[in-house]
Amino acid sequence: MKNMQNIKKRVSLQNLFIIFMSVSLVLTIIMLIVTEGEVVSNIFYRDVDNIDTGMDFFNSIIYVRTRAPYRDYGTLYPPLANFFFWLLYLCVPEWQRDQWEELLSNDTLVRASEYDPRIFQPTMVMFIIFCIATALLFFILVQKTLRKSEKINLAAFLCLFTYGVIYAFERGNIILFCVAGCLFFVLYRNSENRVLRELALLTLAFSAALKLYPAVFGMMLLYDRNFKGAIKAVIYGIVLFVLPVFAFKEGISGITQFFSVLTSWSIGVGVWIHELNVGGFAAENILNTSVSFIIDVTGIEINAQVIQSIGGIMNLAAPVIVLIAGFFVKKEWFRTLSCAMAIMLYQQQGVYIVAFLLIPLLLMIRDEGHLTKKNCIPFLALLMTQVILPFPGETVVFVIEVFGRMQLCI
Repeated sequence: MKNMQNIKKRVSLQNLFIIFMSVSLVLTIIMLIVTEGEVVSNIFYRDVDNIDTGMDFFNSIIYVRTRAPYRDYGTLYPPLANFFFWLLYLCVPEWQRDQWEELLSNDTLVRASEYDPRIFQPTMVMFIIFCIATALLFFILVQKTLRKSEKINLAAFLCLFTYGVIYAFERGNIILFCVAGCLFFVLYRNSENRVLRELALLTLAFSAALKLYPAVFGMMLLYDRNFKGAIKAVIYGIVLFVLPVFAFKEGISGITQFFSVLTSWSIGVGVWIHELNVGGFAAENILNTSVSFIIDVTGIEINAQVIQSIGGIMNLAAPVIVLIAGFFVKKEWFRTLSCAMAIMLYQQQGVYIVAFLLIPLLLMIRDEGHLTKKNCIPFLALLMTQVILPFPGETVVFVIEVFGRMQLCI
């Protein structure tokens, strides 16, 4: 009995991650063959014509062509992200740019047309390089996180096929730069090397200036009681957020225009059931799913407007609660989990947002090492947000298998 208990205690978290992810990858390949590729629509973003792959990347290049991305396109990206795509736009040949001359707010007409950047070599090669560079960056950072553990290269490779990461690749979303930046910050914010410490602060600021919500990981500095570092990170973030606006015609007014777009924007992910949006991972979506389940089981009527009002309050309260929880624990992975959960619970996001949960998962694998009674539930919950479960079927499969699974794990 004692030998059996010792064997159980020695179950490696990294090995479990490798096993689950390997099975997930093999199942996905098998289902792609069996369904002749149809299962892809149940894994990734489903658009009506299946011609939207890489949209976040390609459309963003078009959005900056007039150098007035907020005025002409109402883009949701902060100025630094627009500046990044402006640099890519400058790499587009003039003959291709000229074809976009008449395209303004009707950018959806680009898809599958003679204007589509996906069919031209210059822009498609940019996308390929973007994916390769991001994958390489992730691979190296996972290696740095797991350090000298066995099978480190295999684990780093499989991280590229976690659900949030592969979903972000399909969308062409720069969120992966943000996740990588936050991971670098977490790893090196307390480094003995002064240059690395400063670079960690700059990386956090860069990630926050790209997507705003990575700024939540600055709470790690408060957990460390590194108030000086926190102030420096805020200054770096403000500078990186403001300076890029001067590359565009909108100038400083681009900041107010950006926040105007941000406050009026809401993502249309998911499916509405009983007049409640159950698609997504925000606190209100989890509440809506629970209420919808109660309605279906009991048959009782519940006022949807009341639930929506409560959900709005929960979206504000839940991130505050999980961030406060970080002050009462010492484990690094738990504190990063608090930051990642605050991002997810605040607002409805695309599936790629679960890529942030890779950070606490990797730190748990590194620091905990083996499966125990105390870490088995959080480990399995984090792990199940990363695997792909490729079930064939209609939209309802995506709602139950993806949104339902993720909400349960959260």
